[in-house]
Amino acid sequence: MSGSFNTLFDPSAVGQTAPNALAPQPTWADAWQFNAEHAQAELERQRAISEQRGLWGPNGPTPAGARDAAQQTAMGVIMGTTAPEARLSLDRVAQWKGAGNIDNHTYLIKHPSGDYIGGVDTTWNPATGELNVGEIRADQGPNSMGPAAIRQLRDTLLEQYPDTKLITGDRISGAGAGRRATQKVKD
Repeated sequence: MSGSFNTLFDPSAVGQTAPNALAPQPTWADAWQFNAEHAQAELERQRAISEQRGLWGPNGPTPAGARDAAQQTAMGVIMGTTAPEARLSLDRVAQWKGAGNIDNHTYLIKHPSGDYIGGVDTTWNPATGELNVGEIRADQGPNSMGPAAIRQLRDTLLEQYPDTKLITGDRISGAGAGRRATQKVKD
């Protein structure tokens, strides 16, 4: 945007020709105007949709619109996402007993659309109330499930194991890779 050629980017690497360094380049003011116009157009489009749904009127949000916004915000806080209707579910595909009466389970993780998006292995010790999450596999690769999806997965696992006192697991990716994660659920 400064009007100079970025020497760190080689356009020929992606099939583009190198820009003419002497040609006029857009300025920050040009970018500001372009983005402001497009942001305004998107805001108007969203308002038109809200008006059609009875959520926006000539003086701003309608009572139904305010209620809808409050419900979305509250559910976002509760669910850890602003899409409260999206809820992961689990299908158990394997179960076996380990040493000391410990239950091992493998689940497929199902997206609300019905598609399977990964899997999770758990070890449940009913004597101590500890649920160990052995591995979470995402079909789209490591780090493809965000924090909201992981919170939903945790909540869904707690529904499967209602007597859980402690959830444990070893982080294998992300900022805390290699560290043991624990969360006390109840006494």
